[in-house]
Amino acid sequence: MVYLRRINNKEVVINDDLIESIESKPDTIITKYNGNKIVVKRSVKEVVGK
Repeated sequence: MVYLRRINNKEVVINDDLIESIESKPDTIITKYNGNKIVVKRSVKEVVGK
């Protein structure tokens, strides 16, 4: 599980097994296998490190 903060500063917990991709456009966008996208405050490098 990965604990992150969305852009609106609310905490979100993501199961790392469900992450399909992480990209920076310039915000960090996490795409899950079901197609849902989550925009978070951390950089791609920080998310991958968690």
